[in-house]
Amino acid sequence: MVTAGSTIPSDLVPSVAATLPIITAAEAGLPQRSLMYTDTNNWNPRIGLAIRPLGDTTTVVRMGYGLYTQFWPGMLALNATGGPWQSTESFFIEDPTKPIIQFPNPFQTTSTFSGVQSIRGLSPRFPNERTHQWNLSVGRQILGIALDIGYVGTRALNIPYTENLNLLRPSTVPFSAANRPYPRFNSTDYVQAGGSSIYHGLTIQADRRMASGVWFNINYTLAKALTDADLLSYAGTIQQNQYARYLERADDQNIRRQQLRFSYVIDIPYGRGKRFGSTIARPLDFFIGGWQLAGITTMLTGRRLSPAYSNADPAGTGQVSGRPDRIADGNLDSSKMGDRIRAHLPIFDPAAFVVPASNRGYYGNSARFILTGPGSIVWNTGIHKNWALTEGSRLQFRWELFNAFNRANFNNPTTDIQSGSFGLVTTAGAGRSMLFGLRLDY
Repeated sequence: MVTAGSTIPSDLVPSVAATLPIITAAEAGLPQRSLMYTDTNNWNPRIGLAIRPLGDTTTVVRMGYGLYTQFWPGMLALNATGGPWQSTESFFIEDPTKPIIQFPNPFQTTSTFSGVQSIRGLSPRFPNERTHQWNLSVGRQILGIALDIGYVGTRALNIPYTENLNLLRPSTVPFSAANRPYPRFNSTDYVQAGGSSIYHGLTIQADRRMASGVWFNINYTLAKALTDADLLSYAGTIQQNQYARYLERADDQNIRRQQLRFSYVIDIPYGRGKRFGSTIARPLDFFIGGWQLAGITTMLTGRRLSPAYSNADPAGTGQVSGRPDRIADGNLDSSKMGDRIRAHLPIFDPAAFVVPASNRGYYGNSARFILTGPGSIVWNTGIHKNWALTEGSRLQFRWELFNAFNRANFNNPTTDIQSGSFGLVTTAGAGRSMLFGLRLDY
């Protein structure tokens, strides 16, 4: 362990100071104040181009490329700055029948009562995350609707991830803590930059500005993303084999393969000043005129999931869980997923996976995130009634319905192949809820 400065802290716990290998930044040859080398390669060029190929205002082609720098997230940076520092020490009692923990020094290290530290640190060479982004789109206005079809790509480098420096390499030798590279430590999490991801997306968008009482926006995305890191964690741990990280590269669990969202506002064309009923009496218009329908609808394909097992150590590393052996696809016919859920049948094939045998010397062969869970469709709708009070103010009654059609949007099932409920969907998201309100705009 390396501490900032040129002197060892004088306030360490004595038993820790006596057993912990610790040196100063000066002795290690690292920057004494920060322990981290400065990343100076943060040049971020960007270029964009827009062309009207037909020489009119109805068609435009846009393209662009940019390089961006993501500086350390706050939680990650705090691990490399000022104290107080902390570590966890685990004690192992050789003979539980003998009272070894005694006051006034309950955690005194002896030959029969020894402790090992669990620590976490950062690589001193930690380049900032770099993101390449590019896009190409064609837009055209048709019948008052702006239609845009595009391709979007993103490649991220230097994504932070965590390795355990005390993790044994796979072998046929049964696991023993004494065989760890650093027996004085338990887990030694080492955060470094080196993960990567790439994203490709086809996007289709249609926009209509408010005209004749109708406004809408429609977005559809067909996406594919691959990564060997967790993009929602600032420094996620490699899930299984940190010594063969290429085997961890798989679909990004946070990206849905297909997404469709559309929002809309429709003025009901009946009432005073509208297309129909423009001459009705004001008392009647007070009740039946000025109605409006609005909403946002979201449709998503299922989230990507990983099969898992527990209570086996196939690689002899002390990891008693992981991904199993895959002997078939594992996904069943997605068009019949709803029928299987209603029939209380698993939506995945239990026969497609096998728990790997312990101490065989290698991990399960299943890739990450090869299963697809249930999709979702949510209609959030609002029915509004507007009353014009003055030229610059109005009163609006709102009846809003969330999950308006009370559709069952099922949650993901358990993915533990050793569980009797593997692949069984037993819960769903929230049902329909409603909100009534009054809104004054002025």
